[in-house]
Amino acid sequence: MKHLFLFAALLGPALVTPARAQAPAARPAPVQYCSLLATQGLSIPTSKMELKLDYGKGEGLSETLAAQMKEQAATVGGFTAIVDALNYLGTQGWEYLGFNSVLIRGDYVHRYMLRRAIH
Repeated sequence: MKHLFLFAALLGPALVTPARAQAPAARPAPVQYCSLLATQGLSIPTSKMELKLDYGKGEGLSETLAAQMKEQAATVGGFTAIVDALNYLGTQGWEYLGFNSVLIRGDYVHRYMLRRAIH
């Protein structure tokens, strides 16, 4: 009996301790995706590479973000090297996700997928 009383005394507080309220899970920050397209002709491998920033139709973007994307797209279009464009986009908060390359009608098209958090 003495052991049962001791067991109940030790276990009792654990059974009646109120549950702690869990903090709601933090919502992930909204993100925006884009792709950097680099096109180079197959027939002349040394030809100038055309760079383009594809951010979709821009639907759902605020006016500020839409203007920012247009400005970034114009800046990227002026670069002649992929590395320069990727370095610039990195300074603008873009994070590299992946890469693929395809041959379309005699042109190599390299696609770099990027994302950034929207604040």
